Amino acid sequence: MLSLLESKKEEKETDGVNESTSNDGITLPESKILEIVNTVRPIYHQGYRNYVVLFLSGWLKKAGIAYNSARKIVEILAEGDEEKENRLYQVDRTYGLKGNPPTDKELKGKSGLQEIAEKLLNEEKALELIRKLEELPGKAYRSEIQFSALPTSIREYTTLQIQGEEL
Repeated sequence: MLSLLESKKEEKETDGVNESTSNDGITLPESKILEIVNTVRPIYHQGYRNYVVLFLSGWLKKAGIAYNSARKIVEILAEGDEEKENRLYQVDRTYGLKGNPPTDKELKGKSGLQEIAEKLLNEEKALELIRKLEELPGKAYRSEIQFSALPTSIREYTTLQIQGEEL
């Protein structure tokens, strides 16, 4: 029985991320969970909280972060929030445990967080917040090319080049 449990969940430390080989995803250590909470807290404002949780949970799921880690992040982030249960429901829904979960194509993650950060903070601070989030879970999310983190002029130029238009 013990060997069965051990084979189901091997753990190893890599870049401060506790990786699990189970189907659950990457389990983050408490220190990374708290860093993510502290990074997102500046944009967790009334009127934006539901979107922050929706986009954050989408980003975490896309990054391969385990449900339990994502839920713990939102539990801590939503402390004192009168709608904490609704925030936790968003995580459950995103991870397919309740309601009608969004498809991977429908999930909006980091780009949604960046949009909120740009509304609440200046563009420079928004980009800094996104860069911190990209670094926190270690190697989990670095494989995706993110044009949204580029300044608008570079994004437009890159988009035009990809579409084959001459400048």
